[in-house]
Order: sequence, then C-alpha cells, then structure tokens
Amino acid sequence: MAVVNVLCFRKNLQGFLPKRLLVLITLSTVTVIIYGHTLLLRHLKESPTNVHISQSNHTWILSKMEAKMKSSLKESFRVDSLKLMHSKKLPKITDLDNIHFADSNRNNTEKDDDTDRQDKESVVANNSINFKDKKDNLRAKDRKIQDNYRNDSKESQNVDGNGQLVLDNEHGLGGNDHNITDTETKVKSHSNATLWKIAPLYAATIFPGRLGNLMFQYASLLGIAHDNNRLPIVPKNVHGLTGYFRLTETPRVNTKKWKSVYARYWGYKSESFYPLPQENVTLCCDLQSFKYFDSIADTIRKEFTFNLNTQRKANDILVNVGVHPNRSSILVGIHVRRGDYLDKPRIAAGRVTAPPSYFNAAMRWMKTKFPNDQIIYVVASDDLKWCAENFKNYTDVKVLPDASEGVHMAIMASCDHVIMSTGTYSWWAAWLSGGIGIYYKKFPVPGSQLDKGLNRSDHYPEQWIPL
Repeated sequence: MAVVNVLCFRKNLQGFLPKRLLVLITLSTVTVIIYGHTLLLRHLKESPTNVHISQSNHTWILSKMEAKMKSSLKESFRVDSLKLMHSKKLPKITDLDNIHFADSNRNNTEKDDDTDRQDKESVVANNSINFKDKKDNLRAKDRKIQDNYRNDSKESQNVDGNGQLVLDNEHGLGGNDHNITDTETKVKSHSNATLWKIAPLYAATIFPGRLGNLMFQYASLLGIAHDNNRLPIVPKNVHGLTGYFRLTETPRVNTKKWKSVYARYWGYKSESFYPLPQENVTLCCDLQSFKYFDSIADTIRKEFTFNLNTQRKANDILVNVGVHPNRSSILVGIHVRRGDYLDKPRIAAGRVTAPPSYFNAAMRWMKTKFPNDQIIYVVASDDLKWCAENFKNYTDVKVLPDASEGVHMAIMASCDHVIMSTGTYSWWAAWLSGGIGIYYKKFPVPGSQLDKGLNRSDHYPEQWIPL
C-alpha cells in the first residue's frame, strides 16, 4: 500500500519537478519504507512473548510512519522546489501545499483535489484575461470601423430610429416589389450613396496578378458587396495597392472557411453573384467588368486616390519633362505595354502588343477631335527603347523616364485623355483619367482562348473608342 502511495505521489509531481529529481525521490522513499518494515519485523521476531501486536495495530503503526515520512518529505520538497525556482529551472509555484499526496483518507483527498482544481482554474483565468483583453481591443476596433461606415451612411441616406436605411420609391427600391427579411438591411440607393451599410454578411475575394488586375479585384469586390448589401473584407496589406492608394480600412476577418462563388468568364458580368448565397462568401476569380462597380463609380474613384508620396513623384516627373500644372494645352497619356506580352505562352493564349500603326491612328484621331487645341502626349512604357524609336518623329511626344507602376499610373490618371495599350493597366489609366479612352480592338486575338472569356460591352465602357 505504501509503495502504491509513493507511485501516486510521484505522478502528481511530474508537472512540477525534473525527471531526475523524481527518480531520486521515488527510490529514496521506497528505501525508507522497506527499511521501516524490516525494523518492525525484527522487533516482532525478537520479542514474541512480551509484545503482542494485532493486525490492526500493525496497520496503525505503518500509517503513522508513513504520515511522518510525508511530512518530512513535504518540507524537503518545499525547500528543493524553492531552490529550483530561484535557479529558473521550474515555473513559479505560489502554493506548494497544493501538491497532494495519495491518502487513504477520502475526505482529505477530495479536499486536495478541489484545491488543485481551483488553482488550475485560477491560472487559466489569469491567462484568459490577457487574451480576452487583446480580443476585446480587436473587436472594439472593428466596431469603431463599422460605426464610421454607419455614420457615413446616415449623412447621405435616410436612416430610421433603429439605424436602418430606408427604401426609397423615387429610386426604384420601394413598394411591394422588394421583400426585405428581418435579418437584412433596408437599402436606399442613389448616386452619392456611401459604399458600406449596416451589412449582416461579408464578402471577400482573392488578389492575384499585378496592379491592373488588383484594381479590378478591389473595385469589383466593393461593387458586388454593395449590390448585395455585404461588408467587403480586404486584407490589411494588399501588395501593389496599399503602397500607392489611400484605401479605406475594413475589419479583419478570417475568410479561410468561406464558400467560394465563381465568375464563369473573366471579362463578363457574372450573374452568379446576383444574388449571393446567404452566407459569407469569397468571390472568384478574375472580375474584370466595369459593370460590377459602375453603380458606385464615385466611391471607387475616391478609393483610388493616390497617396501623397506617389502623387508628388508623378508631379515631379511631369515638371521635369516640361509639362507644367498651369498648362493650357490638352494632355494625352499613351501607355505602351510590351514586356511580358512578348512571351510565347501569353501570345498563344491570345495576348498581343499594339503595333505602331495603332498608336499613329489614335494620335491622328485626337488631332481631329481637338483641331484648335495644342496637344501634348506623354508616353509611359515598360520598353523605353521601343518608344524612343517609334515616337522619335513626333515633336509633341514626351517619353517618360522609368518609374514605378504606381507613379506612371498617377501620371496617366492626371491626363485629360488616354490612348490605351493592351491589358488591365491601360484600362485603369483611361478610367481614372475620366476622359476619352481609345483601345486596341484586336486585343485579345479574335477566336483565342482569352477572347472566349471576354464580352467587350461588359469590359469596355460604351463611350470608349475602339481602333
């Protein structure tokens, strides 16, 4: 029985003491017990007639010896443990008396178990407090962001006493034609409507590719979320966007287990997003139709406001090439993309670079459109050598020096009109400028795999000019 108690005692100490010390304690304890039993048996053998000890007395004597041994060991362990704590080999134990020893007394055992459990709960509670504080801080920050969205919505939309947005018959959203459930937000839509409302659900998307593709993903996500009364979720640092634009911060939410909803083609407005399933979703994959965000175009232009550092660099480059802010001439941006579009796999998929004849025709079109105005052309490209060769006969063309894609985009966006090349970068340069956009109509190559995913009326605004 004593040996069993020692083993139980050893098990209770495993979480507090090193393995070598436990082994030493166990061996020492067993040795003491065996030695005590040996002395007792020798005493009985030497004095059988003078001393009569019954079985019950025998048990009582052993229990007394064991209790005395426990008391001694306990004090020894207290001293050893304190030494180890000061040597930083053990976690701090604030109450060593909570280390309980196996005992035949049931009441004492239950009392020790309760004390041990309370201490464990206290430790867990203390650890939880720090975690809870951090979690509450994050939740408070997200609530503050959402409250800001609600306040912005109230400034430009009718809001009832409960903070909900009221439907407006004047704009085609009122009447009995629209059934709004209790869990949904009542939405009023008009031209100056703010983007985010009191949304019951979220929508996110993936962000592949370079600047032009990222801008399409961001703008389309905001537009689709707006049309479905969702709160858009955007990663805190979207590489290629946050470095150039002053984007609105959105709450941080884990999107890993959300359902994915796919667009069938890259250059179509997909009907699979209208309406979205009644759960949090991730929109996939390429969302390159302006119709996704046409209803909130003013909001998208505000989101794609260049930060001060990018805009300053763009202005400095324009001044250095002879374009001054107070100019009276018309500034036309020309973007020439070549680079990766010369790779054979991209050519095979249907990508093509615009030839010199296209740019010449576009510049003639501009001359015809503005016959009485002076026009200055600024060219941004990833192939400056090609541009220097092909625009060398034009005195009104200024080829921009090498710069980041964001700085070149800021220059293009500041132009009155844009002559596009191929790809999404040119598309956004023309859209942000707000003027006339001329695009190369043979992109993608007709009949190619890329061409099959494009609906030109969904990808290019109607007022843009194909050449």
